[in-house]
Amino acid sequence: MAVDGAERETASREHVGTVARGDREGKMSDTKVLGITGGIGTGKSTLARFFCEQGVPVIDVDRLGHRALKPGTLSYDQVVEHFGEGLLDAEGRICRRALGAIVFSDASALKRLESITHPAIKAMIQTLLDDQARKKTPLVVLDAALLFEMGLDADCHEVWVVWCQKDQQITRVMNRNGSTRDEVMRRMNHQMPLAEKKARADRLFDNSGSEAGLRCKFLRVWRDLTVCLGGDDR
Repeated sequence: MAVDGAERETASREHVGTVARGDREGKMSDTKVLGITGGIGTGKSTLARFFCEQGVPVIDVDRLGHRALKPGTLSYDQVVEHFGEGLLDAEGRICRRALGAIVFSDASALKRLESITHPAIKAMIQTLLDDQARKKTPLVVLDAALLFEMGLDADCHEVWVVWCQKDQQITRVMNRNGSTRDEVMRRMNHQMPLAEKKARADRLFDNSGSEAGLRCKFLRVWRDLTVCLGGDDR
């Protein structure tokens, strides 16, 4: 069950312990927030989809990023003002590929874009988390490529990192988006190194194999997770 604003390494290292995170108990004592992140093309959204299939609400932060750039929003106006109307398509929408070509080749431009969009995205996330807290939802998943970079790990009780080999990341994104190798590399170089994300994770998922293999790893953990949450073993 995806949630957005329109809707109110190896098996031996699969679990790597708990990292101290922000104390959310005072805010959401009945709702646990599980963050999922990884590098581009590692399969984090595939893992998040497995939660959707189990009926767990998933907040897709990339989707919220798209929403933040829709015409009529403050972020849209600020991005167009700063980067120019040359980014717009025939219908007045921001062309994300054109915007990406600018910001992923200029660190200062990327920083400026993030200063515009991140506050708006964080506000949407907080609204959605508060809504799930009011409903006393046992578990909410936060699917965010920039979870650490945006400081969203402070909102999570636990963070899972999905990883694979670098060449696999590049090939997957090229096949998925029609991007060139250079385009993928530029995006990767502007993200936190995957090794650092892995070091900060509570649990690691090696996705260098098949989707079926990743699903099996998820289901093994899911059985334990449902017990901890007091649910049934689905």
